[in-house]
Amino acid sequence: MIRRVAVRLIPVIAIIVGAAQLACAPRLEEAQVRARLVDQLRLSKDELRVVSIDSAAQPVATIEYAGIRAGVRFRRQDGVWVIDAVEQEGRFEPADRAVPVLARRLSEKAHARWIESVMPRYARTLKLLIGWTDLLATDCSSGLPTSQTALVNLHAVWHRVLFPNRGGEFHNMDLFLRDAWWKPFRVTLTARRVEVQSSGADGQMDTPDDLRMTYARTPIRSGVTACLPHYTLPAAVVEALSRPDAPTAWNCAELLSSLRRNEMLDVAQAGR
Repeated sequence: MIRRVAVRLIPVIAIIVGAAQLACAPRLEEAQVRARLVDQLRLSKDELRVVSIDSAAQPVATIEYAGIRAGVRFRRQDGVWVIDAVEQEGRFEPADRAVPVLARRLSEKAHARWIESVMPRYARTLKLLIGWTDLLATDCSSGLPTSQTALVNLHAVWHRVLFPNRGGEFHNMDLFLRDAWWKPFRVTLTARRVEVQSSGADGQMDTPDDLRMTYARTPIRSGVTACLPHYTLPAAVVEALSRPDAPTAWNCAELLSSLRRNEMLDVAQAGR
């Protein structure tokens, strides 16, 4: 009777020991998933979301990035969690082949979403800067506004008379002084030159994604002054807004083509 009880206890003890070992095994944490993916796939940590992590010996983390969900399996190697495989079409592919594919897919999707999000705002800001040029041209021969008060007065006199169909962003003075991200333009006013700068999508001045318009009075011969606008846009923005198949909301192909023909467009390359 005693032997029979002892034999029955052995499987029970084995189960208890196994469970204890599993409970003590290192668990894959969200912070480890995020750190590994951000480093290895070059993802933006702000856009990466860890949806779930299962409790298997080789746990699978379900992630979401730029609207795409993916399963990433991890394993322990030399005491740390590393990517073992990536789920593709219902099966897991080894990391050495699948990680570059996933990284490229997520990056392309994130870029496409960024384009769809920011390009309508770039288009609206560019068109507003064109409106600035038209307003300044009304009184350029006698000098440009040198203070915000003078600018406000110029706007008050002409915005409805000459440009009745410009739209609310042009006619409302508060909107006229802000870009499409609702950030104030940086405005520099002198008698010979006006510069209007938008901080672009990142909201930071003097970074590569800024837009800028300069409007200058330039003597061309005795007693004759020309008033010339010039626009500076990031190369990626010019490329996107110039696409013939761009949505109507931000298609500026004809406008940019006209600026190029008249040598009024400067394309700023990344890093400049």
